[in-house]
Amino acid sequence: MDLILTAIIYSILVLSINIFVAIPFSSWVAVRAGAIDLPGEIKVHSTPTPRLGGLGILLTFLLAVSALTMNFDFSSIALHRLVVLMTLLICLGVVGFLDDVHNLSPLLRFIVEGVIGIVLTVSILGANISWPLLIVSWFWIVGLINAYNFLDGLDGLAASVATANLIALGIVFFISGNSLFALVAGTMALATCGFLRFNWPPASIFMGDIGSLSLGFIISALSLILVANESFSTNSMLAVVLAAILPLGDLTATVFRRFLSGKPLFQGDRGHFYDVLVDRFGFTKSQVVYFSLIMALVVGSLSILIFKM
Repeated sequence: MDLILTAIIYSILVLSINIFVAIPFSSWVAVRAGAIDLPGEIKVHSTPTPRLGGLGILLTFLLAVSALTMNFDFSSIALHRLVVLMTLLICLGVVGFLDDVHNLSPLLRFIVEGVIGIVLTVSILGANISWPLLIVSWFWIVGLINAYNFLDGLDGLAASVATANLIALGIVFFISGNSLFALVAGTMALATCGFLRFNWPPASIFMGDIGSLSLGFIISALSLILVANESFSTNSMLAVVLAAILPLGDLTATVFRRFLSGKPLFQGDRGHFYDVLVDRFGFTKSQVVYFSLIMALVVGSLSILIFKM
């Protein structure tokens, strides 16, 4: 009973900080910094909208997880991994912030993502990691970072899918007995869920690259830690891939579509699955988000069942 009460109080505190402090603060920073997303040809919004909501998600997460680690005892290996994860998350968050404010070149951003992918992989799997495993892990991290960046093209979509993805990861960590990273996944899910209060169609603020890059990174990192803890068992690998199948599927389709059409990989278009649902099938933005959220919850539930098999 004490554990349930503690979880409820913690959830209320995280959501309150996020909704009443962090997100309004990030909106204020966006306006002051000129990080405003203007309507355009491939955009779905019709009014200028602040795009630094991810700053609020990140600040809420970092504050809450820091408080957790000061009040609970965890193993040194787990804490080491968490410190590395949070350090790299902050670095990527800074890049995302600068991209939202100054529009960095896609190449520079990709290089930073690549370096962060290598550092994270080596820190989790060790310096003696085999080349094939290093390459696969690197593609997983960089791929999922960009998958969530591509997914962030419709109000509430990336945040909804990420919340479902994080809940599934948190439950799997809990089942495996890893309380620290179950709490980490749950905390990011709470921060992202709170952000949805402002990002649900019609959105009053966007998460921006600082949000989408951070979410993709944290989900890829937690997935890699989970799989490493399970000694790369087939069930654990299937579980993390299935949980993230929506953004991964959209990423794969986007890469092939732009390659076959001769367009630059990071040049936006309206060929994503959510654009197709709106443009060709007449879905409203809310309907697309509800549909995607349900799908994400279904595959997340299946990933949990697969992990338990």
